[in-house]
Amino acid sequence: MNEMVDKLKAMDAAADSGAALGIVHTLLALGDGTGMDTIRDQLVVLAQHASNRDHRHEAFQLLRENVPGGRDALFNPILEMLGEYRFGDVIDTIGKDRPFLDVPNLVFWRALAQCGLGNTDEALADAQRFLAVAPKPGPAHYAFRVAILRRTGDEAQAILETGIAMAKLSEEDKAGFAEQLDLMMAPNNPFFQNM
Repeated sequence: MNEMVDKLKAMDAAADSGAALGIVHTLLALGDGTGMDTIRDQLVVLAQHASNRDHRHEAFQLLRENVPGGRDALFNPILEMLGEYRFGDVIDTIGKDRPFLDVPNLVFWRALAQCGLGNTDEALADAQRFLAVAPKPGPAHYAFRVAILRRTGDEAQAILETGIAMAKLSEEDKAGFAEQLDLMMAPNNPFFQNM
């Protein structure tokens, strides 16, 4: 067992994703928890960098379902970068053209980073992509797009999209929308400093 963990640790998981996933499946099937840190670390590498998208999604599924703290290990570094306003690093990590996984939150986080860099068109496009694919967008997601529109002077589109949000949100979430919009429109909001 330790020999398999050592082999997994030593390999370039992204370059040989099929073999790495095979070892991970074997170790997880044995189920004694041996090498869980190595499994988690290599699955994060696979989810972000495997050239085969199916392997990326398989690694993500294993992280979510079979590895304690796996989802956090994948996403927390991105959230930390956002919290530190390292917007370029967020975009580099998630992917400039397409997120490394088809996960709606990655699209929204990239939209936040694009906004932080002042890339209005990209931020609006990613926010719209998120709203189109997210299972249940919340008030902050709608408010974000409206805030960009208002900050760029497109008041007519902002009013239209506020109406769309009001039609889709519950009564409770409508109050949350107003609160989120106020926060996003605050003059010192670091995500909007370059708008």
